[in-house]
Amino acid sequence: METRRVAILSAALTAAFFLGLAALAAGPLRSRPAPPVPSPLVMTVTPAPVSESEALRRRLEESNQALKSAYVQIERLQAAQGPPPGAGRGRHHELRSPLASIKLRAEALLGGGRDDPAVAERYLVEIDREVDRLSSIAGRLLLLTRQQAAPPAAGARCDAGAVAEEVVARETPRARDLGIALDARVAPDLPAVAASSEDVDTILSNLVDNALKDTAGTVVVETARESAGVLLTVRDDGPGVSPDHLPRLFEPFYRPDESRHRGATTGVGLGLAIVDATARRNGGHTSAHSLTPGFEVSARLPARKTDA
Repeated sequence: METRRVAILSAALTAAFFLGLAALAAGPLRSRPAPPVPSPLVMTVTPAPVSESEALRRRLEESNQALKSAYVQIERLQAAQGPPPGAGRGRHHELRSPLASIKLRAEALLGGGRDDPAVAERYLVEIDREVDRLSSIAGRLLLLTRQQAAPPAAGARCDAGAVAEEVVARETPRARDLGIALDARVAPDLPAVAASSEDVDTILSNLVDNALKDTAGTVVVETARESAGVLLTVRDDGPGVSPDHLPRLFEPFYRPDESRHRGATTGVGLGLAIVDATARRNGGHTSAHSLTPGFEVSARLPARKTDA
């Protein structure tokens, strides 16, 4: 199994490197003319502009390194704790899919597509999109791994209601563009939670991101006081999730129903896993419920002992 994982990783990194060569091969089509050579009497040096293909090659190298770093950390974590059900299979599928797309277009460029400016332009734009997707997957995998492995910050304390209002304010322009009403309902006199503001932001941002993908109507971010802490809930009025899927909803890469998402906004199934890992590392837990209509996900975080 370890040999197979190494082989898959090697194939992925080879494909990314192969794309870099293809981008360089297509470079003359997208490069700007070199600047004129300055007169010997003018003591200035004008740097050559970076071509778009060179910029793409650099982005590929950054994505390659991010993927490698995320993969190494995940393998270390799984060696110590064991992988969640289906996580390895899902991870490899999500990495192979954009890499296969990249490799196909790279081969087309090397096979003569770079000689047609329109074709080269289209393929490089598509390649750039897949690089963004790989970078996003790598970043989210790295965040998930860190949340699963790292201990909570010592003495962490924050106002979850204030963080909820900040998240809603930040996401309101996006919601407005989608025609969705995004609202915050913050209970008064909430105790401080035993978590950092960054962790609370991570929980709420991922829940709001999911909800905005899954509804065309209303999303509500709610905070409420409980006996032992604070309940964070994000609720939408979308189609909901079948009860059969609820037990696995927080597994990495698990996507219960593609039809729940709005078209091209489908994610890779890491948002709820990140939410669950973040809540657990701070002594909390998560739950999900289908409504009629709608869906809600909650994270319970303990209050600071001096504030409970």
